[in-house]
Amino acid sequence: VILSEMSKYFEDESKARIFVIEQFERKLRNLICQRIRMSRKANLQEWNYFITFTYDNNLHTEETFKKQLYNRLSLFASRKDWKYIGVWERGKGTNRLHFHGIFSIPEGTMPGELIETNDYSFRAKKRQITLQNTYFNTYFGRSDF
Repeated sequence: VILSEMSKYFEDESKARIFVIEQFERKLRNLICQRIRMSRKANLQEWNYFITFTYDNNLHTEETFKKQLYNRLSLFASRKDWKYIGVWERGKGTNRLHFHGIFSIPEGTMPGELIETNDYSFRAKKRQITLQNTYFNTYFGRSDF
């Protein structure tokens, strides 16, 4: 499909094929370099938290959750020297968007309080004790530290 669409911009199909192949190789090389840089950056830090953020329907939509969480984390990174690497993911059963990240949070820069929460996990069918942050729970819904 890409080759057929690109052919109209070249004199013949062989030149278009060479161009498309070179571009795919370039994209692959860039992806590999990006992953190497990310790995090096990750290995330079001393991570102290693994955090999951999940939004509450009463507070956010998926779009506002992504935008406001990213904005809040960027502010903490620039103002309080937080470092983080994370990924957006959807829950297996619920297809609900959430964010997993590993964080380097300097002592004394954590907003809110970390509280132990005792609740029941219907997926695991057992009681679980989690560490949650009052600040992030107020603004986003649920946070697991």
